[in-house]
Amino acid sequence: MSYSYDTLIQKATDKIGENVNDINDSLIDSLVQDAIYEYSRVRAREKVTDFTGDGTAYSFTLPSDWMDGFSVVKRVEYPFGEQEPEIIKPYKYRVYRGTAGVTFRMVKDTPSSTGTVRVTYLLPHTGSSSSFTIPDSDVSAVAALAASKLARQLAAQNARTQASTMDADVVNYLSQVASWNTLADKLEDEYKALIGIPKNGNEEAVTDWADWDSQYPWGTGFLTHPRSWQ
Repeated sequence: MSYSYDTLIQKATDKIGENVNDINDSLIDSLVQDAIYEYSRVRAREKVTDFTGDGTAYSFTLPSDWMDGFSVVKRVEYPFGEQEPEIIKPYKYRVYRGTAGVTFRMVKDTPSSTGTVRVTYLLPHTGSSSSFTIPDSDVSAVAALAASKLARQLAAQNARTQASTMDADVVNYLSQVASWNTLADKLEDEYKALIGIPKNGNEEAVTDWADWDSQYPWGTGFLTHPRSWQ
């Protein structure tokens, strides 16, 4: 089975029922996009790009889909193509911001004309009729998060109606606000359970662990574990 963006929309709106008709289609799409981005902060999409050396270049233009403020380099393989992948230490490269923009820079090596650097970086997932990158295993979780946002929208709409109403329907509107917020909380808990986030915990940004060797504050390496050994 391969899910689509329409599947995600259907799963999310089904959790709300016919009341979802009180939210216009463009706002539904916007709230679902918010859910996809929030999910991406927890489980980002991995993508790879290759940089081919020429014997002198050590700085390379990042792919056009690199998203400033979100994308990070997860790992770098150099030289690429070895039977046992050569994953280099983080201090040997960096994402460098210059006057012409952001580039990827090797700081300890200059790739030869036959050398290839493979960079794995992170991107938010996409959700549209033409591109849908959320794994099937996570679609139900994202649908629950999107439905939670839809429920909060309905709570907000009812609260605005209540604020401008002075008759007996006020009590009814207040009850609806509470009901939609309760459902939103329940759906958010469902999302966290499916993703593996503790019920009362907060979502953490995408992280990755690396074996990082430090140095003395004045810049010299450790006597018994210099960088040249890494």
